[in-house]
Amino acid sequence: MTAAERVLKQSDPADFEFRHTMNGFVGLRRYVIYVVLASSQGREKWEFAVEAEASGALRASISVSEAGTSYGGSSATPYEGQMASVPLYRLFWARVEYVLARRADWVTCDEAAREAEATNTNVAVALGGLCGPTSDGRLAPPPPRLDPLPPSAAPSAVHRRRPGA
Repeated sequence: MTAAERVLKQSDPADFEFRHTMNGFVGLRRYVIYVVLASSQGREKWEFAVEAEASGALRASISVSEAGTSYGGSSATPYEGQMASVPLYRLFWARVEYVLARRADWVTCDEAAREAEATNTNVAVALGGLCGPTSDGRLAPPPPRLDPLPPSAAPSAVHRRRPGA
């Protein structure tokens, strides 16, 4: 859980708030976007959970959603929905693996953007949760890595998106 929190906190250090649960946390990040004739304000919600399997392995999952209101002219339009972006989930888990010292390189926003562009994917939409225009940490250095557990103490880990996410 610490690795996941570090990844999210690095993406926007001043705007993430964490609420811990029995088996994980909910990370909330508020944002405001303002352009000359329109604006938007909302929040992202990252729900992280860890479950122990019968085999002793740990299963971690993450689900990301956002809700807010867009304003333009004299109208206000609410929005809410899952952020079901495969590139976003891949980037999150790659960064968690780095913090856990299971991966040698920290995947930067630029590297993730190039990979998304290679498949004609809209980068702002695909990576918005970690590398979007409101993510103040998108150019920050990686967070500190955690000390690795000794092999005998390290549980095997499986991670995935939550179904429907």
